[in-house]
Amino acid sequence: MKPLLLIVASLALWTTSDALMKRGWVDCNNGYQYSLTQVKLNYELARKECQGWNGDLAHFGVRDEVAFKKLKEEFSDGDLWIGLDDRKQEDKYVWNDGLSIGQAWSNFWHTGEPNNHGNTDCVTMGSRPQAHSARLLKAESCENEHFGLCELKIGTPPNFPHRSKDGKSYALLSSEMKFSAAKLICESWNGHLATELILDTKVARFVADRVVGKNAENEQLWVGLDDIQTEGTFMFHTAGNQPSVPRHVSNLPNSLRKDCLAFRPVTRTFALRKCTEKHMFLCERKRISKADFMPAKCYDEANCDHLEYATIDGSCNNGLDSQRGKANRAFKRILPAAYDNQQDIPRGHSSLPSARDVSIMLRESEEPKSTTMSNYMPAWGQFLAHDIARTEGSEVADLDCSDCGTTAEECFNILVSSTDPMNNMGGIECIELKRSARTVDKNCQNKTREQNNLESAYIDASNVYGSTTSHADALRATEPGQMLTGSETTPISVSLPRETQVSSDVPMDCPAIHKPADQPCFAAGDPRINEQPPLSINHLVWIRKHNLMAKELADQNPHWDSDKIYQTTRKIIGAIIQQITYNEFLPAALGPTVMKRYGLELTKHDFWYGYNPIYDATIDNSFTTAAFRFGHTLVHGTPSLRNPHYAAVGDMPLEGNFFSTEPIVKNDATGEIIRGMNEDPASKYDLQLAEALTDQLFTTDPAKFGSDLMAVNIQRGRDHGIPSYLAHRRFCGLSSNLQDIPSDVRSKFNSIYSDPEEIDLFPAGIAETPLQGATVGPTFACLLAYQFRDLKRGDSHWFENGGIENRFTKRQMRSIKKVTLAHILCGISPTMSTIQRRVMKLSNNDTNPRVSCGDLEPLDLYTPWQDEALPSDDDLDEETEWTLWIPIAHYNRNDLPLDPLPELHRIARTYRPDDVCEMPTGTETRKVNGHFQARFSCPLGSISGTDFPPTDALQVYWTDWTDQDKPRRPAYDDDETLPGSGSCLKPVAIQAQTTNGIPARESGDVFEAFSAKDGLLCRGIHQSSAGKQSFHLCRKVAPFFIHTKTKKAQFQQIHHVFCTLFAVGFKQ
Repeated sequence: MKPLLLIVASLALWTTSDALMKRGWVDCNNGYQYSLTQVKLNYELARKECQGWNGDLAHFGVRDEVAFKKLKEEFSDGDLWIGLDDRKQEDKYVWNDGLSIGQAWSNFWHTGEPNNHGNTDCVTMGSRPQAHSARLLKAESCENEHFGLCELKIGTPPNFPHRSKDGKSYALLSSEMKFSAAKLICESWNGHLATELILDTKVARFVADRVVGKNAENEQLWVGLDDIQTEGTFMFHTAGNQPSVPRHVSNLPNSLRKDCLAFRPVTRTFALRKCTEKHMFLCERKRISKADFMPAKCYDEANCDHLEYATIDGSCNNGLDSQRGKANRAFKRILPAAYDNQQDIPRGHSSLPSARDVSIMLRESEEPKSTTMSNYMPAWGQFLAHDIARTEGSEVADLDCSDCGTTAEECFNILVSSTDPMNNMGGIECIELKRSARTVDKNCQNKTREQNNLESAYIDASNVYGSTTSHADALRATEPGQMLTGSETTPISVSLPRETQVSSDVPMDCPAIHKPADQPCFAAGDPRINEQPPLSINHLVWIRKHNLMAKELADQNPHWDSDKIYQTTRKIIGAIIQQITYNEFLPAALGPTVMKRYGLELTKHDFWYGYNPIYDATIDNSFTTAAFRFGHTLVHGTPSLRNPHYAAVGDMPLEGNFFSTEPIVKNDATGEIIRGMNEDPASKYDLQLAEALTDQLFTTDPAKFGSDLMAVNIQRGRDHGIPSYLAHRRFCGLSSNLQDIPSDVRSKFNSIYSDPEEIDLFPAGIAETPLQGATVGPTFACLLAYQFRDLKRGDSHWFENGGIENRFTKRQMRSIKKVTLAHILCGISPTMSTIQRRVMKLSNNDTNPRVSCGDLEPLDLYTPWQDEALPSDDDLDEETEWTLWIPIAHYNRNDLPLDPLPELHRIARTYRPDDVCEMPTGTETRKVNGHFQARFSCPLGSISGTDFPPTDALQVYWTDWTDQDKPRRPAYDDDETLPGSGSCLKPVAIQAQTTNGIPARESGDVFEAFSAKDGLLCRGIHQSSAGKQSFHLCRKVAPFFIHTKTKKAQFQQIHHVFCTLFAVGFKQ
């Protein structure tokens, strides 16, 4: 039997990364970060390269015994230069910072070292100690070549010496390396291999004289032009453009494998060279001041001490980074941005078809209705979306994009063709669109254009209360704990407040087209409240519910002050919205398989122990810009109004009612609108959006054209640099084709886009065939599930959380778990008397009949929230979950200790740490084919292992799938740890599935090894039916920028692994 290897928790590297760490560098928790030089160099050149990163050869961490031990573990790459030498005075070893060797811990020399024979004046750290010595340092000749171990303070980026001209900066990098490595280093400088000097002889002269000078006058320097992809087709490294190549570039094209361009400073000429040659190189970048530095701290740390309630802006929620999920921070990315120039030019800016043309060509002839979902499903989706995300619009003052021919950089209008009815009948030549505002990424870097989320990411009812303290305060009333209501409020009916009732510092989206024009718009926690009446109704529901609940809490706890009443009510409202979202909305959207696969199911009655700050609840850009807009295709274009008997008494077409308050205020039609939303079927999930959304969006005149929501969604995705549909399918581990799109629709996409790799995410996502029991198809199901898992696991205020101070008691949590959306709606309007129990599903006499509101169990606030309440009851059994079966070869069944749980748990935690909880509540054992196996029962949520690890495009990327082994007679072993499966040196996560797409943990197979460190090993002897186990594929997580064609060719289908930037980036 193959011995198991010691396993390190596969996600450990995430726990040490923070907003200040450079991607891929190792943090030793000593205020410094560490990495290696790109190539082997002599001592002096290695030190210069480290200094180019604003650092030096490592010395602080080497003389710190604790950090030194970690460096030994992390860097096993042969002998490495460190910052210690005696070049100034023989036998007087001095660290690079001037400290003598005797002034710090120095018990690290190999036996017999330092040995100064032969001018061995510079010191290396060895990877393997001598048999008789655990010490690692030895002196060598300074001219020997090794990788250098670089050390720099956290928060400092590379700062290569450079000269500037005409808005561009140029840096000469003297380390000779291959073209591909040179390209990566320039990108790390927020730039690219130089191109301007190829096109402009004045720049070439400037670079030769001022930048290169005599440093490399006889050298050839890599610059940014190559025809690697297609022979004879030369691609510049700026925006992928192909201007005519200057005549002074010689020997191109050629068939001699000379595909990369080099610059000769002496003659100021260019020539193609083999890309595998090693040369110095020139980097170029725009002069963008924000990209030139990274502050010691990106954001001011919030004061997170003694917080009884969640902050209004989402800060202080995450235990690793108080800024995660906070309002006014950049969206995260599960995939790197796909801008045309890798920085800010919209994807396919000039090469993709017009978003309006795509919208028209993909339309269906009919607008079929759903047979299962009510129109409350998309209404809840929009309300929820406004709780967790709001993209900041352009901040350019007086920006005017009304001219279709404008060249303003912040305008990104959608062209309307002359044959489009919107143009030839409506006279509209373009749909005006301003680009979303630019912000820095979470590391305060401005290299890639990111977008800002103005909302708290957490599901915390920020759309009801606001995401800033000033906004929240403006919506509070003078009565204890109450929210502001409108002037139309009566004893039995509460209306929404008007924007004139709140501070002018809290503006609402209230365009000139709003109706009635002589009345102010509504005010709420989110400024988009006025977009359409169904959205406004949802805001009204929760304002009324807050005030009813606050009054009840105040009556039963008269000693509570106004702030405690308000904050307690806000806490309960947020929890109820979480309960409804995960108990009613997500199961309808994702289906039972995806809900279980990503751990999205709620407990029945018990606490949940899955909170983990590694999970970043920050909203993903692909999620908010495309995937979570799936509800747009579900919207019913003409919602009905219905009386208490659910008979239609009118309708409320969306066209003509955008930004209108009339349907709500007039005769208090709250009940009529809610019943219509419950009874109307949603539109079918497909490419056909309601006409009110595709031709008449935000128009007040139904006879006139408005905007096109489908086209806007597509264009916004390009604006944000959202990668293509197929890029997201690869991320999700799905096939890189259109197989989940019906064949007739597939042919439409092939006729619209010249290359399947260019297809936009949003239209292709809503074109997929839904999964069984779900609304969406596999790609959007994946993207939605990743985000909603992060919102659950990464939220320390999640309402089910157990073992966390200042959360709900078990009695309070169980009371919240009984609440449904039907109960909430029944208590809002006096005309609501009956309702179906599952509001987001259509009423059905057999499966979802309407019941009396009196039959619905109300939220019990009396006992659970009374200060004098009895302790929580524990009359229900604790809920647990079982681990996978784990082979334990150390014992025969008859030799087990009397109390086997502690010893078996210790062994399992050693070999499979992610698949076992820290405190199991029980164990089961069995023998399969004579081999001992155990499994453990654990509190719900406490098993961290997952087939879908958390991702962060700034840190890692998935490799392609690979299948290294096939089960064969007689052993039927599947060993995915064979040489070649290690697509990166230090993967941080692994994903595996069967060849027919079933995730490994759902396959029923028993694994001897399954971790990022050991890969996957599935032995036939451990299966209950030997030879019946599945064929497995695996993939790992690697640095995204090493995802080259060569790498892709190596990994075909199932080893999905995350690798850190350091692990692969510097080890090509």
